[in-house]
Amino acid sequence: MKNSMLYKNIKGIELYDYYSPLTKKIQYFHIESAPYFFYPNNKPCFEANSYIINKISRSAGKINHGTLKIYSNHISHLIRYIYINKIQSFTDLNNETFSNFIKFLQFEKIDSSDLFLRTNNQVIVIGRQCLDFLRFVGELYNLEYFIGESEAYSILVKVKKHLRKNKFSSSFSHSSFPLPSNKQKRYPISNDVASKIYKHVTKNPNIGLRIRNTCLIDSLEQTGARRQEILLIRVEDVRLALQSELICPMLRLRTLKTRKELFRVIPVPKTYLQNLSLYIRRIRKKIIEKTIGLNNDHGYVFISHSTGKSLSPDTFTTYMHKWASEINLNGQAFAHLYRHRFITEKFKCLILEHQINNPDTFRQMLINTHKFQQIIQQWTGHSSLESLNVYINLAYSDLSNIDQTIENVISKVDLALITEKINILTDFINHSDLSTEEKVSEIAFSLQTLASDLKHIKK
Repeated sequence: MKNSMLYKNIKGIELYDYYSPLTKKIQYFHIESAPYFFYPNNKPCFEANSYIINKISRSAGKINHGTLKIYSNHISHLIRYIYINKIQSFTDLNNETFSNFIKFLQFEKIDSSDLFLRTNNQVIVIGRQCLDFLRFVGELYNLEYFIGESEAYSILVKVKKHLRKNKFSSSFSHSSFPLPSNKQKRYPISNDVASKIYKHVTKNPNIGLRIRNTCLIDSLEQTGARRQEILLIRVEDVRLALQSELICPMLRLRTLKTRKELFRVIPVPKTYLQNLSLYIRRIRKKIIEKTIGLNNDHGYVFISHSTGKSLSPDTFTTYMHKWASEINLNGQAFAHLYRHRFITEKFKCLILEHQINNPDTFRQMLINTHKFQQIIQQWTGHSSLESLNVYINLAYSDLSNIDQTIENVISKVDLALITEKINILTDFINHSDLSTEEKVSEIAFSLQTLASDLKHIKK
């Protein structure tokens, strides 16, 4: 079951939405890509493909790539299981065969060294997704007693109700599920690990990739955005932010994990934007011109230097794993850990600035103060304040032995970022093929931003 994936992503999908009596035409919605499922013998899996289309349709096409990938990975285990065990159809599954599937998940080796098993929590998550898939299969074939809560059903389940964001949702449980294991917390990336990754990235012999990759790391650190949100930053977003006269310009970010297409703006240092601008003007433009052509420019900042296409979230993750492996970090580096650190640091600044002594008081302040709610949710892109509890606890834990004050969290500019900008500019000037006049222009342009940022660093 751990062999190759049983799906591939198909790009440029159009799905039926509704029939408009006004235009007398069928309306469609477009999605960038969707998984297409098949059995190990390459025959298509009709039920799994129908399930994913149902998920996409119910969200009106707003379901994101990451969520679809999770669904796909989970139900692939069941597809492979019924194929290997020569079960003719999903509808032939019963309580016993599903229990055997869960046991298989528990004892299957998932590491190339054959040393590691899935945690109980991983097994439960996969099992719940597969039960939801089987619920859909029962509805698809109009099977009255396929999956339910009484002995009359082929697969006997328990339905659990959950209240989140003032809405009730339900999930399935099964008697074969193992007991939940203790959740392993992922703490924010440490300064030491982040520094090692950054130094490693700056050693890339290709000047273009060196600057692009440092800008990717900068984006993780300075925006706290999810990896896909960073890859959705557009050239126009950077240009508009640089035109701002604010101390910390506001950069527009797409907010994912929402059904609606939402955007937020967050304050970022001008020096960070200047780094992006250097990459866009001096490197990205030439690559677009050589590959897909300026007339076909998609407008996303971060691109593949071989194809000119926008980077995918999976490629970004591959880069992170590669960098961590090359400096022997043993799985300590994930893009999302930068987001954990960003949010935790913002909370620490707020706590220190307002001298709030304990987590409960801070939570109460967030609940009662509408302005603080707006600020925090604007920074993080969270729709629910409940999701921020873990960061509040981490912030207070980090501050337990700190005695310091911070004058202004939003206008705070890190001196290290300015030092980094100088290093990037120096590196680029020394290794680029710009004319002397162009080099002088770049230096002058950068000095203006550096001078502005230096004025606002606390001495």
